Amino acid sequence: EDIGQVFDSIAFVRDLPFAWNAPTPGPYASDILPVQRDLGIDLRDLRKKTGDFTDAMLEERIFPHVEMLANMMKQESGDRSALVFTPQVKSAQAMATALQNLGVKAEWSSGDDENRKTKVERYQAGELQMLCACALFCEGFDAPRTSSLGMLRPTRSRNLYAQMAGRG
Repeated sequence: EDIGQVFDSIAFVRDLPFAWNAPTPGPYASDILPVQRDLGIDLRDLRKKTGDFTDAMLEERIFPHVEMLANMMKQESGDRSALVFTPQVKSAQAMATALQNLGVKAEWSSGDDENRKTKVERYQAGELQMLCACALFCEGFDAPRTSSLGMLRPTRSRNLYAQMAGRG
């Protein structure tokens, strides 16, 4: 059922502004310093499914720019650990390869990756600097050493964006 049909009102909210400004023992989230780059990628005409972009259409727009995006991630992240969110597995793989070609210790993963557990452990241990993911790590994932994010999976969903941003 639609949750709006089940409940009459919202009883309690904990959003990102609360997490940033919470009194002691908070704050519960680090401040975000967004860096936006204009790549000339136009998303206005993309088809939407349930209010958000479809991953396949995003992939068509993002994939041709992977090399440029990898250079930007390396430049902006420096030596910091980063999670990189991509629309599909192909772009996660390409992004990891492009980062590796730039000398960054990077891997990719997805829900179907049989080596996912090992890659996550390596990232959490600091053996990998960047982990590129498709449809992973948006919720229920904690890696406190993460201090940079690559938001290469545009979304119109405030909830999905907050989940991705919350990983950093």
